[in-house]
Amino acid sequence: RDIERAISFYSLFGFEVQHKFRASSARAAWLTLAEQPASLRIELIEIPAYILPVQPRALDLLEHNYLLGFNHLALDVTRFCNNSTNNTLSNYITQVNCTSLEKFGKTLRIALLPKQTMIGNDVYELAFLFDADGCLLELLNYQTTLPFDYSEEVMKWWQKQQSNSTKYIR
Repeated sequence: RDIERAISFYSLFGFEVQHKFRASSARAAWLTLAEQPASLRIELIEIPAYILPVQPRALDLLEHNYLLGFNHLALDVTRFCNNSTNNTLSNYITQVNCTSLEKFGKTLRIALLPKQTMIGNDVYELAFLFDADGCLLELLNYQTTLPFDYSEEVMKWWQKQQSNSTKYIR
């Protein structure tokens, strides 16, 4: 909807404009992390109003989780949460929200408040935000690794889900 607003939003997480360019009739920009320009690139594209006269937000994919395709971007913000003032994901989000209010006069739109979850044997705090256009952004904060191995249990569940889903494929 508004590429400058999207650039401002992602700057809150350390992204900087690497290039602004034209993509056919659209304005586009590549954003990279300032300290690691080769590690991740986000491409933003602003569709002109004459192509997309009504500029809707992206669908809420937490509400419409049955839709296929790219769902969200996940950022590991553990190193930002492990400093003296941001020891939890909630504190980090509060700090980013304060920065957003100071710089842009906008509050973050939180889709899912921080909660703990397991990914493999690792325990994370995770939260979901909406970016400037309503796309989901997941924030992850690593907590610990559990000493027991869940991989066999997870693989059994994974294979069961796979065999259940192949019943419907023709």
